Parts: sequence; C-alpha cells; structure tokens
Amino acid sequence: MAKEIFLFDSISQDTAKSFSRELTNAADENVTVQVLSQGGDVGAGYTMLAAMKKHGNVFLSAMGYADSMAAMMFCYAKDASCLDISRFMFHRAAYFFEQDMTEAERKELNRVNTYIRQGIESKVGSEKWEQVTGVSLDEMFSMDGRIDVLVDAEQALEMGLVSSIESVTNEVIQNIAASSPKMAIAMSMQKQLKAEKKPESKKENINSNNQIPKNMTVEEIQTKHPEAYKEILAQGIEQERDRVEAWVTFNDIDAEAVKAGIESGKGINQKATAEFMRKSLSAEQLKNIEADSNKSVETEEKKPEAKSEKEIKAEKETEDFLKQARGNYSHLKAQK
Repeated sequence: MAKEIFLFDSISQDTAKSFSRELTNAADENVTVQVLSQGGDVGAGYTMLAAMKKHGNVFLSAMGYADSMAAMMFCYAKDASCLDISRFMFHRAAYFFEQDMTEAERKELNRVNTYIRQGIESKVGSEKWEQVTGVSLDEMFSMDGRIDVLVDAEQALEMGLVSSIESVTNEVIQNIAASSPKMAIAMSMQKQLKAEKKPESKKENINSNNQIPKNMTVEEIQTKHPEAYKEILAQGIEQERDRVEAWVTFNDIDAEAVKAGIESGKGINQKATAEFMRKSLSAEQLKNIEADSNKSVETEEKKPEAKSEKEIKAEKETEDFLKQARGNYSHLKAQK
C-alpha cells in the first residue's frame, strides 16, 4: 500500500522540511500526497518540488484547491488526480519586495521561475497551455506584473496535469471535514446543487465556477438550504473580518491608504503591503537619523504644538471609519 502524506496547509519552511523528510524515509515506496493548499513560501516550495523530482514515485490528489506552489507540484508528480470541484491557480513565483531586490535575489527568483516554467513545459507544453488557458507562458512569467491563471478540473485533465477526475462523495467529504470543515461544507453544498440541477438547464443556470445557480436568490438559498446559508454567512463574516483587519494592521503607517483600501472592498495585495513596508522603513530610518543628530545637541524643551481643528477632525473621522468597518461583520453576525 502506498504511503500517504496530507498537505492540508500553507507551504512554509517547516512544511518543506517535514515533506522532504517523509519522502526520504519512503524512498523505496510509492507515495500519494493529498493536496489542499493555497501555496506559500517560494523557497520552501522549490525545495518540495526538488524532493518530489528526486523521489520519482510521487502521486498527487487535489482535494479541492491547489494554488501557487501547490499547483506547481502537479507538474512534477508521476501521476495525479483531482476532485470534480477542484481548482488550480498558477502564477510566477514572486517576492513582495521585488522593487527593492538585490541582484542576487533577482537571480534567485529568475532561477526558481525558470525551474517552474520548465515543469509546465515538460508536463503540458507551451502551446497546449496557451490553447487551454488563453494565457501564454511568456505572459505569465513576465516580470512586469503577476497574472493569476485559474484552471478547473476539466481543463487540468485536458492539459494532462491530472489523469483522472473523481466525483465528490460523502466519504470524501467526511475525510476532508477532519482537517478542513469549511472545505467540507463547500463540497457538500456543491454536491447537493449538482444533484439538483437539470441537465437541460446546465448552461443557463450555473456560473463560470460551476457552483451556484445564477437565478437562485439569497432568500431562496436561505429557504432551501438553511444550514448551508448559515455556514456561507459565517464564512463571509470571517473573511470580511480578516480583510478589514489585514488593512488595519498598517493604519499607523498610512491611515488614508488603509481607509481607501477598506472602502474598495478588496483584500490587501502584495503591492499595497510592499508600499506600507517601504513607508514603515522610511519612517523608522528618519527617526534613527533624527535621534542620532540630536544626541550631542542640547535644545530648549518645546511643548508639542496643538493640533488644528482640521487635524483633530480628520483623526476622528478615521477612527470612526475603522470602528464602523470593524463593526460591519459584527452586525452581520448578529443578523445571522
């Protein structure tokens, strides 16, 4: 019987260390890796890809989503399968601090992306990749930006990333529930909706992700699927809280940018994070310079200047806005 490894977490240095050790200990065995991961650290992912290639007998099974470095693992597996609701998300490897990369860091990033691209070209082929996804490898690996390419189960099968697709069963859902209750709930609802759909209305009633009927209203979901509605609402509240708190983390660096980010309804991205980090470092460096320049200079102690009414009003508005943003998901939870 093949050894099983469960990758139901983000990819980190600890993940890579554990994964590589398990593959080494199972050097003479076939290994099946159950994957449910959003990817993670570039260097750690590179280590895992190298370990898979060295082992040579690693089989993968996508148990829902496999993103970023987790998706790339499917290009280096001996064989793979996925669930019919699985989704893969590909993009080039990136650093959030790319604008300030050293030459050595740039070379390392290019080396990793060359290795990743070779994996796609070897497994799928550049022409087939562009034909199925509509995005060329040159575009995806361009350093001018970063493009996310989503691949569903049928596309993965067409490209050869997987050799078979497994339907979601109650047994599969129960196995997932032990490690990821949210994913199990999503699988259960998608399975139920799929069973209720009429074949002749398939194209008209489902969205591009093949998940929720376009013509089903919130009220209908709440009435027909009350438990699923509660779980979806709970997940939405949690996601909104995480989104707002991610922005608020940088409020002391640039309150106006944080306010604009929250109002946009979008999550904080790598570019915004990098800008905040740049501003934070600049502010810290300025403090250090001021501290050094004042060490040997005695000056008359000055009282802090009183804030203008405009400044006080602006601070008050920002504070009220953040309280309201944090309160949005609390109100939603109360309505649940």
